[in-house]
Amino acid sequence: MKRVSFQLKVRRDRIAEYRDAHRKVWPDMLDALRRHGHSNYSIFIDPSGYLYFYLEMPDDPEKAFADMAAEEVSARWREHMSPLFEDTGRTAMVEVFHLDAPKDRPPRHGRVGFLLKVRREKIDGYREHHRKVWPDMLSALRRHGWHNYSLFMRSDGLLFGYVEVAQPFERALAGMAGEEVNARWQALMGPYFENLGGGRPDQNMQELVEAFHLD
Repeated sequence: MKRVSFQLKVRRDRIAEYRDAHRKVWPDMLDALRRHGHSNYSIFIDPSGYLYFYLEMPDDPEKAFADMAAEEVSARWREHMSPLFEDTGRTAMVEVFHLDAPKDRPPRHGRVGFLLKVRREKIDGYREHHRKVWPDMLSALRRHGWHNYSLFMRSDGLLFGYVEVAQPFERALAGMAGEEVNARWQALMGPYFENLGGGRPDQNMQELVEAFHLD
């Protein structure tokens, strides 16, 4: 299984139509997605119409995408949706961090998507730190119910976070805010980000709205 993320852009004046369409995706489209290995599939949207996709796929995602594109229902869905988009080209986002879900992953959990922006000149350093996150920081995240947590980065440093939480996200954030190791981690990471306004990175996450989910 591979985790995949990418970005698309809906026309600002068509956001409401896009959200409405994704509240009632055709059943045969959902069946085709499942048949081609698209699972735990969420689409998040920001106020300007940028879409952030998170999905879990077979080990060859490009083949799964191609097989899905060959489905007749997929061609009809693309024709139905294409007038809503500014551009139908996917912008890839690369995973720079992942914290696995526990074996006893809660059957009911919330899904959260958020954005932050890493400074261009700090991207390499940010990625290096996230290859070796402190073990006590990882333990604290798990203790406060953060799981299946991935960070994906666009080439310019835009960061899309996806996390599943076993409690309201505000409580998960508050739990981490009380951890001494988190205070040290946020102090270390602060200089890597743009537009924090004197706050910590975890106080400046732009939370996104989930527009679609397929288990």
